[in-house]
Amino acid sequence: MVVKRLSDAIRDGDTIRAVIRGTGANADGKRPSVTQPSSESQVKLIAQTYEGTGLDQSDTVYCECHGTGTPVDDALELTGIANTLGKARSEAGKSPLYVGSIKPSVGHTEGCAGLAGVFKSILLLEKEMLVLTYGVECVNPKLKLKNWHLALPQEVLSWETQGLRRISINSFAFGGANAHVILDDAYHYLLNRGLDGKHNTTVNECGLDAKIASQVATKQLVLISGKDQTSIKRISEGLKVWLDKDSADSKSLENLAYTVGQRRTHLEY
Repeated sequence: MVVKRLSDAIRDGDTIRAVIRGTGANADGKRPSVTQPSSESQVKLIAQTYEGTGLDQSDTVYCECHGTGTPVDDALELTGIANTLGKARSEAGKSPLYVGSIKPSVGHTEGCAGLAGVFKSILLLEKEMLVLTYGVECVNPKLKLKNWHLALPQEVLSWETQGLRRISINSFAFGGANAHVILDDAYHYLLNRGLDGKHNTTVNECGLDAKIASQVATKQLVLISGKDQTSIKRISEGLKVWLDKDSADSKSLENLAYTVGQRRTHLEY
C-alpha cells in the first residue's frame, strides 16, 4: 500500500483510492493473557481517534473488525465497538452499524492482518457496497448484536446512504497492541472540498451518473509504445483482450488511455 500526502497525490496525478482521516494506536498494559484484548482500551482508542480528527462516530456506516472468530476475543472486540460506534449511531437515531471481517475469506494474515482489512475496506468504499462475512452459520450468543445496535450483512448490500462513505478498521495484536483507522471514499472527500483529483470510486447518485458520463469522451487516444514492432503487436493484442471483457466500459478506456499515456515510459516505437 502506498501512503501519500493528499496534496502531493493530486499534484502528481495519482489515482486516490481512499483518504485516511485518522489513525490511532495504544496498548492494554498487563492482561490475563498475551492474546486477550481489552475492551476498555479499544473504547478509549476509538474515542480518541475520532475526537482527534473532529469526526462524528455516528457517520460511520461499517466497521471492519479484527474478527479472529474466537469466542472470547470477538465478544470483547464487539463490546468495545458497541460502546462507541454502535452507541453513537443508536443515539443519533441511525440504522445499526454494520460489522464484518475479512479473515474467514483469506485466513489470518498475521502481521499484515490489519492491512488486509484496510484493502477490503477501500474496495467497499470504491464499489459502494457491503459484503457478508464468509461462512457465518450461527452467531455466538455472547454477541448481542441487536442490543448493541450492530448488524452483520446477510448478503451483498448497496451503501444505504448517499454522499460521503466512511469506514473504521479495528485491529489488535499479541501483547495488547490496538490500532484503529478511519477511511473516507475519495470521490466525496474531494467533491466536498472542491478538489480535483483522480479516483476510482463508483458514483450512483441521482443525476450524477449522467453528468459524469457526459464528460467522458466516447473515443480515447491510447498510446502504445515498445522497443520494436513485435512488442507493439503483442501489447496491442493484450489490451484488446482486456477491453473486450464484459467489465470494460468507457471509464475503463479513459483510465487505460491515461495510464499508458501519462504513467508509462514512451519507448522508441
